[in-house]
Amino acid sequence: MNENKSKINNKTLTIKSDLKTPTFNLTVNERDYGVIKQHNVIQTNTLNSKIDLTFSVLTKSTKMSLRMLKNETITVKWNKIKGRFEIINNEDIIISQKTYLSKFSKVFYPALGGLILLIILILLICLL
Repeated sequence: MNENKSKINNKTLTIKSDLKTPTFNLTVNERDYGVIKQHNVIQTNTLNSKIDLTFSVLTKSTKMSLRMLKNETITVKWNKIKGRFEIINNEDIIISQKTYLSKFSKVFYPALGGLILLIILILLICLL
C-alpha cells in the first residue's frame, strides 16, 4: 500500500515591524495578537490562500487582505503622510487595503469638538 501524502500546504506568514513604526495592535483573521512593539516578529500559520490582517493604533485601523501562495515575510511601516500602515516589501501579495477611523476616534473627536465649543460659549457669555 502506498501512503498518499496530504496536499494541504501549511503556509507561514512572518510579520516584522519597521524601525520607525509605532506600537500597534495586530489581528490576523479572527486571532488578536494584542500590542506589537518595534522590532517584534510574529509568525502565524494558515491553510488558506487568503489571510486578513488588521493593524490599529489609537485613532486609525488598516485592514489588508493578502494572498498566501507560499511562506511570506512582510515588513509593516506606518506612513505618517497617508496616516496608515503599509507593507514596504512584498507589495504584490496585497489583494485589498482599507484604512478607517477606529471606534475610539469616532467618540473622542466629536466629544473634544463639543468640549471646545462649550468652552468658547462659556467664555463668550462671561465676556458679555
